[in-house]
Amino acid sequence: MGDRKDIKELLAAFYAGTTTREEEARLKAFFDEADLPERWHADRDIFRALYDPEHLILPEDISDRLEQALDRYIGASHRSGKQPGKVRRLYIAIGSVAAAALLCVALFFIGQHRQSAPVTADTFTDPHEAELVATEALALVSMHLNKGMSPFEKARKNMDKTNEVLEKLNLK
Repeated sequence: MGDRKDIKELLAAFYAGTTTREEEARLKAFFDEADLPERWHADRDIFRALYDPEHLILPEDISDRLEQALDRYIGASHRSGKQPGKVRRLYIAIGSVAAAALLCVALFFIGQHRQSAPVTADTFTDPHEAELVATEALALVSMHLNKGMSPFEKARKNMDKTNEVLEKLNLK
């Protein structure tokens, strides 16, 4: 197949779950070699089991053995008299209370550090002075608006001339 060091690296990547399909195909070709050294047989069996589970050979009585082991485990927990979930439920309850307390503390500090929106305040005490400043501001806006409209004015004049020419052509 190739360099044994390369195969070791590919195999490590395969076990880590980072190989590409091409790399897995290289490993498969390597493990399918007829003269595979004995030291690679265990890796070959693991690779085949993970890569192609159809090659995996399970004992015929595996289902019965698993069922018996589960029955023994369930029977042992009932015979001991203990409720296996009691301690676990206590941990879950304590964890829930701690999480709720942490959430309340976090919300409190977030509320403390939130900046309130600035409130608009009256900046003038004299209404006449406020009117003058507002008039100046509106005049400034109007001046800049008119300056921005001047190119459109030229276009409007050109359109008027075009419309006049078209009207003369339609009348004759």
